[in-house]
Amino acid sequence: MVKSLKAVIRTDGRIEISVKGILLGGTDSIGARAGQRRMVVSLFCRGPIVAPAVAGPLLTASYNSEFADLDADGNFKLTSALTNAAGATPPLDCGDTIDSRPVLLIRTVTVATVTAPSVPSSWFAAGLLKAGSDD
Repeated sequence: MVKSLKAVIRTDGRIEISVKGILLGGTDSIGARAGQRRMVVSLFCRGPIVAPAVAGPLLTASYNSEFADLDADGNFKLTSALTNAAGATPPLDCGDTIDSRPVLLIRTVTVATVTAPSVPSSWFAAGLLKAGSDD
């Protein structure tokens, strides 16, 4: 559960996001604040609709933010570029129709080990983005 979320994604691929009051919704920690952990925001664009569009367009690869630290109250703020594995920003037509709205996920981070880097992991909050102006 998330108490509030405000996000602006600019056409240059930068995101400004403020999230407050994250509560865990599963396991033995249900209803507890997430505590000290790292978060990442992932944007998924959708591919073109292919007839018959029974299940809707498929999600493409994710565009991820930098990592952010969640505070003890379940809050974090982040200003970051959204990039895919190749370093590219989301395309301008990401979410250009009502049927291809992008999905924004708040995800935990699997912490780096000696043999593997930190990577986005499980998601626990999602939203469909609505179009807006780019200030």
